Amino acid sequence: MEKKNRKNTRNKVWPETEVQLKFRDKAELHSNSITKIKAKVDNLSASGLFALTEERISSQTEVDIKIDFQPGEKKSNFIHATGIVLRQEDNGVAVQFTKIDTQLLGECIMAKLNSQK
Repeated sequence: MEKKNRKNTRNKVWPETEVQLKFRDKAELHSNSITKIKAKVDNLSASGLFALTEERISSQTEVDIKIDFQPGEKKSNFIHATGIVLRQEDNGVAVQFTKIDTQLLGECIMAKLNSQK
């Protein structure tokens, strides 16, 4: 088995954590249509995430990301980021962040932890 060197530790997240990915499908280059999908987040790090979805997104596709730690709650707890799809697997897609406010990410995680008390 190939050893993968990671800069950041990946962590499982709360089962209700959702991600919305918006992107222009590379197969539809002449189209102005934007595809939006919602998925559950399997794991998350400061450098990326793995989204559980059966939707197919081509590698190297640029995506706009909204991670919602408390979907459906009155008090919002989310962060926006941008990223690029690294790979597609049978159960989802791996996305590397190209732009994310890691301080705000930490604040969102702390807010989620504090809401469970």
